[in-house]
Amino acid sequence: MGRPTDGGGLSRVRTSILIVDDTVANLLAFSAILKKLDCRLVLAGNGREALERAEEEDFSLILMDVRMPEQNGFEAAGAIRSRSRNRGTPILFLSAFETPPLHVFSSFVGGRTDFLSSPVDADTLLRKVGVFLKQSLADRPEDQSDPSLEKASSHLDEGGSSRPSGRPRPTGPAS
Repeated sequence: MGRPTDGGGLSRVRTSILIVDDTVANLLAFSAILKKLDCRLVLAGNGREALERAEEEDFSLILMDVRMPEQNGFEAAGAIRSRSRNRGTPILFLSAFETPPLHVFSSFVGGRTDFLSSPVDADTLLRKVGVFLKQSLADRPEDQSDPSLEKASSHLDEGGSSRPSGRPRPTGPAS
């Protein structure tokens, strides 16, 4: 099966974000925040599921909870990065840690990686995701355009906010 086309014969790659968290409420909250970006959101409830999803398709970004049972986010990310399919995929780690344990996080510094502590501010999450999506857009060959990625990028360029003006800034999930 080939890649989808834009009608003019050019292949386009749908932008997908993998969200990994063992707390269903957090998966729903992150999905609600990111749905305005018009990207395909793929959810995984643990590191094993994340690895399975990463073996099935390419992602523009992975949001990874650090504290999960059985396999923590750093272990899952290491397993994902060890495979060629998503080796260069940016990973945004999420945790209730104020800062990540340096000895663990330092192994990911060479790749496109960042960290957000919980509770996550929706605007901050959207800005960080936007940076990674813009990099993904810049890295794609011209014949693999994705309207949803371009829409997300332009939304963030226009100063798109996740909240109506005049209302308090909502916070997202906590780990």
